[in-house]
Amino acid sequence: MREALRHPREDARLEDLQALQVLDSAPDPAFDAIAALAAKLCGVPMALVSFVDADRLWPKAHYG
Repeated sequence: MREALRHPREDARLEDLQALQVLDSAPDPAFDAIAALAAKLCGVPMALVSFVDADRLWPKAHYG
């Protein structure tokens, strides 16, 4: 199996994500509002806000 291509700014993206300190954090009403707005704008019954670091996906908020 071939290794996935890596974006040239991936290291910077991961550093920025760590600086935000949102991984492993408690639910936040602001992110819940973003998920609700995304669902409404897209006309769908549910939406998620997730962050992707080097090894995992961290679900931050959901609606529906």
